[in-house]
Amino acid sequence: MRNHRNRTMAVLTAVVLMTGLAGCSWFSNPVSTAISTPPDVDKGTDAPMPPEPTARPDAVIVFAELDGDQAHVSVSGYISGVVENGGVCTWVVANGTSEQRTDVEGLADRAQTSCGVTQLDAGLFTPGTWTVTLEYSSTAQPSLSSEPTTLEIP
Repeated sequence: MRNHRNRTMAVLTAVVLMTGLAGCSWFSNPVSTAISTPPDVDKGTDAPMPPEPTARPDAVIVFAELDGDQAHVSVSGYISGVVENGGVCTWVVANGTSEQRTDVEGLADRAQTSCGVTQLDAGLFTPGTWTVTLEYSSTAQPSLSSEPTTLEIP
């Protein structure tokens, strides 16, 4: 019985020491257990909130490339700082002597307006270097234009 009591005391002593040492930064890596609501969610409704105004709305090209099958040119982009449906995203692909323009509807997503992915018929483009620009306009937003990017058609 005495041996059992000594063993129990030793275990309890070890548990107390380990618990006491667990609070020391030398033995632990503090982890926050607080749960917070992301700043872009209305705490009362859990509905997405419009983003805070950014420095300046901007048209951004994500990619402009000839697809692997060489039958299509795919372009994708978005409008930062603007969250709205119904604006017009216009893809302008030009090579100096020719210009192709394609309009698609802008769609609001969580923090921007998406112009999605648009596929253009590669047969419209002669071999050479083309510039791709994304333009955007809506009733609420004055016209925006991206920095041009280049597209090589073999």
